[in-house]
Amino acid sequence: RGLFIRDGERVIFTGYREPIDDLDELPFPVRKAHSAVLSDPHFLLLTSRGCSKSCTFCVSGNYGNKYHKRSKWRYRSPENVITEIRDLVNGYDARAFSFIDDAFLGGNLVVGKDRAKRLARILKSELPNVKWSMECRADEVDRYLFSELRDGGLRHVFVGIDSGNISDLRLYGKQTSLKQIELAIQVINELELSSEYGFIMFHPTTTIENLFHNLEFLKNQKIASAAMLTNKLELYPGSGLLKKYSQQGLIKRKRYMFTYTFSDNFISLIYEIASSSLSQFRSIEIELARAIFKSQTSSSPSTHFYIHKLSDLQQEICSTELGVFEHLLKSVRAEINRIEPRREFAIKLREDCNQHTKKIVSSFFLDLKKIQIDKSE
Repeated sequence: RGLFIRDGERVIFTGYREPIDDLDELPFPVRKAHSAVLSDPHFLLLTSRGCSKSCTFCVSGNYGNKYHKRSKWRYRSPENVITEIRDLVNGYDARAFSFIDDAFLGGNLVVGKDRAKRLARILKSELPNVKWSMECRADEVDRYLFSELRDGGLRHVFVGIDSGNISDLRLYGKQTSLKQIELAIQVINELELSSEYGFIMFHPTTTIENLFHNLEFLKNQKIASAAMLTNKLELYPGSGLLKKYSQQGLIKRKRYMFTYTFSDNFISLIYEIASSSLSQFRSIEIELARAIFKSQTSSSPSTHFYIHKLSDLQQEICSTELGVFEHLLKSVRAEINRIEPRREFAIKLREDCNQHTKKIVSSFFLDLKKIQIDKSE
């Protein structure tokens, strides 16, 4: 089942394949030394499938779960995951792992949180030097749960907050509030976990008011990255928003890809300039995040001060990116009483933003180099 077969001029579909209930039955993937990522003994692990939620932009809780009546979230047992981790520790001297599940905690399920706690307890007891990261929703961040996960080696978390304004949260079907998101960020900061946040700044009908609300939220929370400030909604088969925007005539299909243009030309200009100027920060962000995660997974106590220096630099970059984005928004808002953005205005604004960020990024690389030299001395 699950096949399309050509029979002369006919195409025959054999029917939907039933999902695998017990993921522990699956063999571990074949690994080689170059399976490690980030140039370190760091491996990726996948321990579950699906998600119990149905965010309107996401494929995980929608498309895959559309054709069966089984549990929306299926998972491997903690013992099965520990066996794979132990194999990688013994075979490749692995010390760090990233769980890349779409919903490591199941989508705020009790069984998902219990599984994570069981896994953390085994790691703390049997493999105390192993450090790891995961992805989750904002409403899954609980102080007591995350304290226990940190004791079991959790050092980095990716949180899908997705918006800083309530209208977009409703559009995305998140079922979370701004208060829950703020609390999640607070808990993660207090536990001194390194973090990254999923954020959808732009969608087909984004307004400049949406962008200012998002900007104000990010400034208050002191979080930002080039990716967060320029991320554009992706549309996938089975997602509710694909259907919504298709009915509005906003979607263009190119083979299996779905694209769109913004309904507001001023938003198109903001997106284009933000993407070109802020993308210059990506290289320093990646290098800095790699240095922080590598230090977080180190067993050396001397790295604590080094991590704080790196985090301070990361915060300085964040503030600068927010400043660039705010300047861009205010400049466009001053022009927005026109029907279309003027060509000469767009050219000058693009040049100003690009030149400004290029100069600043160079200085940040020098700052990072100095921190690294000080550490080696």
